[in-house]
Amino acid sequence: MNVLKPLTVLLILTTLVACNNAITPQGNTPAYALELVEESFNRRGLYLLDGLLSDDFVFYFDPNDVGTPVGDYEIPESWDREDFTTTCENMFLEADLLEINFNTTDVSDPEEGTTYILKDVPMTLLVMVTPAGGYYAEGLCDFGFANDTFGGYDNWVVSERLDFTASSYFVNASNKPVERSLGYIIAIYYG
Repeated sequence: MNVLKPLTVLLILTTLVACNNAITPQGNTPAYALELVEESFNRRGLYLLDGLLSDDFVFYFDPNDVGTPVGDYEIPESWDREDFTTTCENMFLEADLLEINFNTTDVSDPEEGTTYILKDVPMTLLVMVTPAGGYYAEGLCDFGFANDTFGGYDNWVVSERLDFTASSYFVNASNKPVERSLGYIIAIYYG
């Protein structure tokens, strides 16, 4: 009887530790991979985000933003994986509040293959730069995925992201955050 108590406690502790580490970079569908990208931003988990991007990942800015100055920086056509993750790391460390949401409700699974494109995924992003001021983006993004098969299992990673949120501007009441594109907001943290 006394032996069962320590074994029960050990089993419970092992289960709790396993549950805390349940979020992994591997996504078995594009929708799940996108949900993990969302989770990486909301938890400010650079390690998780890093594992969800392909080695040749490219972030394409909204064409309406290309050439727009953000402080001393001018928005380019695209960023490679290193520019994107370094900038996201800065944002994860410096933003007062960070919340992103992708609507994956209507995302279907690919039939087969090693690449997959998701078009017009609705998203929102709220970043508070200070406790009193921030930015809000809402619109559509396209995502490219690559199936980086691992150990015989599907492992979908994001290979590219196209931002189209700059075209979704609308007039805000004065008490709402200033609306900008996703790319513009992230570019604030470049450098």
